[in-house]
Amino acid sequence: MVTTSMRCILVMCFADVCCHCQSDNNFGGSSSWEKLQISPDTLSSIEYGNFLVEIYEHANNYKATTTASEKKYFYSPLALLDHKSAFVTYNKFTKQTEMRFRIEMWNDKVQNEVVKHLNEMQMDGHEIKSNKVRVIPLEKVILASKRPTVDYSLSPEWTNYDKSKILWLSLSCNDQKICEELANEMRSVPKHLDHFKLLYSLSSQTSQTKQTTISIDSVTSGTLVSNLLQKFEDKKEIFLTADDEKKMLTETATNIRMDTFDDYEVLSPDTESHILSILEDLLVTSRTTIKEQRDKMWDSVFWNDDNYRPDKTTKTLNEIINKLDTETQKKLADMFKTLENKERIQHNFDSNSWADVDRISTTISGKMANDSDRSRRVEISKEEIAKLLQESRDNVEWDGEKFVPKQMQLSRINLAKFRDSQSFQDRNLRVRYTSAELSAPIKFVEHAELTVTGEWNNLIKDELKATTELLNITVNNLVKINAELSNVKSDLTNKLEETKQEFVKTRADLTKKLDDLSTKLKEIHNLLGMTTNLSTTRTAFSKMPTSCADLEQMGQRINGFFLVKGSKRMETVYCNFNANQNDKQKWIGYADVKSAPVHFYVQRNSSFNTTETPIPFVLARVNEGNAMNLTSGIFTAPRPGTYFFSFTGTSFISSSSFYQFFSILYLNGNLIGRSYVYEDRGVNRKHSLLTVQSTLNLEKGDQVWVQIKFNGSSSHLFDSVNHYTHFTGFMLEEEIVASL
Repeated sequence: MVTTSMRCILVMCFADVCCHCQSDNNFGGSSSWEKLQISPDTLSSIEYGNFLVEIYEHANNYKATTTASEKKYFYSPLALLDHKSAFVTYNKFTKQTEMRFRIEMWNDKVQNEVVKHLNEMQMDGHEIKSNKVRVIPLEKVILASKRPTVDYSLSPEWTNYDKSKILWLSLSCNDQKICEELANEMRSVPKHLDHFKLLYSLSSQTSQTKQTTISIDSVTSGTLVSNLLQKFEDKKEIFLTADDEKKMLTETATNIRMDTFDDYEVLSPDTESHILSILEDLLVTSRTTIKEQRDKMWDSVFWNDDNYRPDKTTKTLNEIINKLDTETQKKLADMFKTLENKERIQHNFDSNSWADVDRISTTISGKMANDSDRSRRVEISKEEIAKLLQESRDNVEWDGEKFVPKQMQLSRINLAKFRDSQSFQDRNLRVRYTSAELSAPIKFVEHAELTVTGEWNNLIKDELKATTELLNITVNNLVKINAELSNVKSDLTNKLEETKQEFVKTRADLTKKLDDLSTKLKEIHNLLGMTTNLSTTRTAFSKMPTSCADLEQMGQRINGFFLVKGSKRMETVYCNFNANQNDKQKWIGYADVKSAPVHFYVQRNSSFNTTETPIPFVLARVNEGNAMNLTSGIFTAPRPGTYFFSFTGTSFISSSSFYQFFSILYLNGNLIGRSYVYEDRGVNRKHSLLTVQSTLNLEKGDQVWVQIKFNGSSSHLFDSVNHYTHFTGFMLEEEIVASL
């Protein structure tokens, strides 16, 4: 190998040579190498995969007093990316989503090859031991990139390196989607990450300072600010969300950092925070909250895709939900209902409602495309519905009646200030930074294997020989197993044949017994006078019997009382199967059969003065069947039948002038009956009893409630903790046939 004299880590990556050399003026200096007592000149190098590993030696190796056994050697870190290790996680300490991945700094193969290479270079024949060779003892490591971005950020702090083989690094993302895309990109196309590099420090750094300037050019050169100036040409001020404000400040700070510092210089974390704070004071005028969908501020709110701005998505969602059936409306609304217990989930929506978003999107798309009203049909794909729902997930909620934007804090940005370079005052400030002694790009090798030569070749031959012997043993074992399996197969075949013969004999015996049983059964049927084949009759009468004649055809021969299905209710009849056709059946009456009980008794504990609306209740003494809704005050019939209702209340008369107070019973909005109290110049502040009862035939889904109506501003339906208002009802008879 050729020995070089550059103080650098020489890396050949993807057939390209990249050298990050130190300069006596600005890249570190020789002090760190002197502290480590390592000669900065490259002694030699070896190939590893498709790049080089540089080898250095201890400074004392040149001394005449240093014996061959005392000499020490060092080699450069690999900085080899394990692209398959990328994964996404949420850091609870930093409150940010991170993409983590693994870097291989050194391994045993490289260690052995470096030792082997050094021994081949030795002229005095003295063997160099493995314990005299190790990776350069780096003090700290930091991940860096020359490519600016607002979607993710690199840690501004140096990571202590403990000489381990593996080093874990991470990127912080503003959005989990960004981290997931980066992880997929790293796993599938790692070459796209060749702009990342590692900066190394060989010893503890001493921070330095330099001056930088925040100018109008550094602010407007960012992609986001340029987009804002282009999109809102006619507006003096616009509004940004918290995430977009963070992106704008981060992008501007990154541009300032890249204009100010060289590749090997690292801005201190406190200085970066200071720059962000200054930028916030310069660029953010104030903060406000937007609440309403119709707020005119929305026209000045920057959104990455205007089609999914919350005021527009709420309008679209409200148009969609009005075209859906009740069941699908409820599913869609439930997805955007906020939870009272905010600690259960990170976002304030019910994640369980979003588990089946793909099926719900399909349902909505299908219903809108197949609307019976052609004028309301809308062709929108399942994918478009799913994207609309996902984009609205964090910024839209259901208020019980319609979709509305969530309250959102916005930052007011003065764009006029960006356009007027004369009014923008530059800010000069001193910034602190540290310097790296070495740098190397992160490398990726598809087949990272050492060159096969010499002892390494012999080692592989030994491994192949051992593998061949193992394969021969495995083949012999498989031959034995195959012979054993053949014997087992033969035994199983014989046993299966014997079992088959036994099954044939058993089947013949069962057939004979079945024939005998059939003969005896026919004899019994003839003895009882049953001339009709029972199996045929039962097949013909799979329905419920409605008369004694049906029972007789089903095989019934014993006289007695029976239940049969009537037109609406179950009926009791007496069947005499020995009588003539006219006297065979005698009707007894209706049978009181209910599929389930329905009855309620509810009360109030406070006065009520709202007219022309159902009286709500607060206490259910009984609510069997849950047909009575306390909040709405409406009873909904769960099954058809005859129901009885009774209402009792106490009216409060406020004055002695002409006065009327009604209690009114309604069925599906139609007045059924009323009771009222009438006073004409009577006693002031008088309490009077109201009561109304009714028996009604209801269909399933019919609704019954009570309302009040009165004149007099201070009059009301009186109640207190003693409960003066009572509403009760129960099902007398059910039309049971409707549910059969």
